[in-house]
Amino acid sequence: MVKKRKKPSVSSYFREILNDRPDLLQATSNEEIYQLYTERTKKKVNDRDKAILSNLKSVERKKAKLGGRRTAKSANHTVKAAVGRGSSTLDRLEVSIDDCMAAAKGLDRDGLLSVIDHLRKARNEVVILRGH
Repeated sequence: MVKKRKKPSVSSYFREILNDRPDLLQATSNEEIYQLYTERTKKKVNDRDKAILSNLKSVERKKAKLGGRRTAKSANHTVKAAVGRGSSTLDRLEVSIDDCMAAAKGLDRDGLLSVIDHLRKARNEVVILRGH
């Protein structure tokens, strides 16, 4: 028999915070989340809580990433949508293109030279769109 939980789990508090403030999902610092958690629970954040938040953010980011890939119609559609969403999306796109270039170079640098060239041009366009 499964025992019913008397109080909400730590992850449910963090999930609630991330649902209320989705911008915190991409934040590099968790200090604001820790502060909101402390306000809601009146408890200090310990190492176990930090690990729970780290895992939860990772899972939620992956869910968001998979959802975005399924709905994209084409590469042009993805870039146009990325421009409207801000530079963090374009940063991720640039990193993905870099990863593809590295993979192509690792497979067959000479045989995939034209692919590598196209990827380099695509990355440069993303950098221009970011404004850097």
